[in-house]
Amino acid sequence: MTRAQMKGDEKSENWTVSSEFYILAFSTQPQSQVVLFIGILGIYLIAMIGNMIITMLILLVVQLHTPMYFFLCNLSLLDMTFVSVTLPKLLSITLKNIGTISFNACIAQMYFFISTANIESFLLTSMAYDRYVAICNPLRYPLILTKTSMLLLSTVSWFLGFSNSFVLTLLTSNLSFCRSHTIQNFFCDLKALLKLSCSDTTTIERIILVDNFLIGFIPYMLTMTSYVYIIATVLKIQSLQGKLKAFSNLSVSPYSFLIQELVVR
Repeated sequence: MTRAQMKGDEKSENWTVSSEFYILAFSTQPQSQVVLFIGILGIYLIAMIGNMIITMLILLVVQLHTPMYFFLCNLSLLDMTFVSVTLPKLLSITLKNIGTISFNACIAQMYFFISTANIESFLLTSMAYDRYVAICNPLRYPLILTKTSMLLLSTVSWFLGFSNSFVLTLLTSNLSFCRSHTIQNFFCDLKALLKLSCSDTTTIERIILVDNFLIGFIPYMLTMTSYVYIIATVLKIQSLQGKLKAFSNLSVSPYSFLIQELVVR
């Protein structure tokens, strides 16, 4: 919505031309609001404290200054950002029972939410590659995963995530919202905003499809390919002790426990 449109809209008392959105969040009875608030607050505190502890340990313990824990530290920082994008506002809505959010705040929330989701996809792929090299090419591991390559993978992940989100956010911020401003979600979601727009959203929807392939499908396939090679390498190990030792290198992987159960059994 442009400033000229907003100034013209302010002359009307109709909600549909307001410069604010209304986040529906969770519709519950007043008696349940306190329980919901405590539950969301607990999730937020656990996520923040847990990731803070992981980050501090990795920074302070010299033995953890390895590529595997470097990427884990990045992921912990990202998770703290991820929950801080949506949960504080949701806590405010739950406590005050007021779901209004300004246009600029809504766009900012959407930007950081998309950014963190994109960056996480790239970081998980980097972590899978790190484990692939460690298990499938252990002798070349120190030569491939150097400090330079680690920083490069991390920087590219954050840069691509923020850059891609900026494009989507810029296009969305230029849309006109003349329909209902009620967002059917607990945060400012891109798809929810597109449904409320009376502008032509064909271009953005096409970009989203391309994004789903480039940022969703391709990293996912690269990650799964890495684990296929890892599983194939581990299966070649004859002893159970050797397999368990190989899986100890996957201790920070989100898929490690599932893979361990599948192969060891």
